[in-house]
Amino acid sequence: MEHLATALAVAGVATFRYNYPYSESGRGGMNGERVRLATVRAAVAAAKASASDLPTFAGRHSMSGRMTTLAA
Repeated sequence: MEHLATALAVAGVATFRYNYPYSESGRGGMNGERVRLATVRAAVAAAKASASDLPTFAGRHSMSGRMTTLAA
């Protein structure tokens, strides 16, 4: 993700990266769907608040891509 964020920055595109609580704490096991959806929604809200003048596109890969789609 860092490589992609760097490449996007070079192209003039801002990014906002986040972690799920289980990942941030360094423990194994994934959070339940309710927590993952809340995390995605909170991250999108924080990104919009940080740069309200920019268009917002939310997405990730694999499970996080599905969570982003469901959150939308």
